[in-house]
Amino acid sequence: MLIPPVEIGETAPSPDNNGAIVSASSVELVAAVALAEKENCCSAIGQLSEETVAELDRWVLEAVDDEERRCRLEAKKRIIACTFSSFWVSRTLDLRGLWLSSLPDIFDDPFLQEHLYVLIVVENRLAELPKSFFTLKKLKSLDLSGNRMKRLPYLRTIIDLNFSCQSVRVNLNDVQLPPELERLDLSTCGLTTLPSLPSSLKTLKCSSNPLENLPDEIGELKELELLDIFQIQATELPDSLGDLLKLKKLNCGGNKLTTLPSTLGKLKELRELSLRGNRELSELPAELRGCLELSEIETTWTNISNVEEILRELKVLREIRGLKDWAESESEFDFMSRWQDDDRQRCVAWLDKLKSAHDFQNSQDALKKMVRQILLSTESSEKFRVAFF
Repeated sequence: MLIPPVEIGETAPSPDNNGAIVSASSVELVAAVALAEKENCCSAIGQLSEETVAELDRWVLEAVDDEERRCRLEAKKRIIACTFSSFWVSRTLDLRGLWLSSLPDIFDDPFLQEHLYVLIVVENRLAELPKSFFTLKKLKSLDLSGNRMKRLPYLRTIIDLNFSCQSVRVNLNDVQLPPELERLDLSTCGLTTLPSLPSSLKTLKCSSNPLENLPDEIGELKELELLDIFQIQATELPDSLGDLLKLKKLNCGGNKLTTLPSTLGKLKELRELSLRGNRELSELPAELRGCLELSEIETTWTNISNVEEILRELKVLREIRGLKDWAESESEFDFMSRWQDDDRQRCVAWLDKLKSAHDFQNSQDALKKMVRQILLSTESSEKFRVAFF
């Protein structure tokens, strides 16, 4: 049964002589509705059931002291605000920073079942979630960071889960993760091993855990784009990292690495690499030249000496790749069509040779010389000249 919109002037719930809760909407509830209408200029888009409102009232009255009651009242206001149009865009219930030790058992409410997509309960004192939470049908994102949870909750629909910074040691033995999970944050949970991870993951953060080393199975996460393993006490990285062909950002700073696997050179999409704080690391592998998109390498508090050389060579390789693309094109620049076939083929072949060579010192001069020879017999555009000379 749905209740009509609350009218100003209704009385707050209070225990009767026998200690039972009187079923009535509270003054705070009315105030929340009025405030939402006044400040957000929003209208009601739905209603919470009568049972849900009664459960909220009961939950507030069960507070053990005034401070907890104040926090629960604030939580109730935020929950009631979900029925107004300002909620419609984000579909988010934000209960962060209220120091709650429990949540009201209201998530089986039809309105929340249908419309709640994001739940944020950061920085509370939660040790568990109410049973009705596990009945939510459309929740996509859950942020539980900064609580006291020992176990990961399972809800099949979740694709974004933040479980970081639990103040108790987390037990992930035999834990089940949502099959379509894309983003997972397990930072600072006291983990010594990782759970079985779904292949759908695109972001994995497990920093500040005593993991020591990553399992070889990490290479099975073929969709992974961001991996954060900062300060996990790692002494080496598995060769299977080279199988993460979609990886764009890798943070392995704050560890005890002495070398990097040569397989990192297979990461063609890698753009950012952080090695900060690996004090025993003295050299980057030559194979990193294979990471053509790599433009940012953080090496603060390391002894790496060849980072500038690697970055400079990567820049040259990107330029060569661009030249090759232009040399193969017949549509982007009109003058290209006037190149002789043998000139074009010779240039492309030479560029391929340069891309696979490690003698970069003379490559740019030699490349300019070849292009200049071709241009002598060609009416070249100014754009092309500026690009190479």
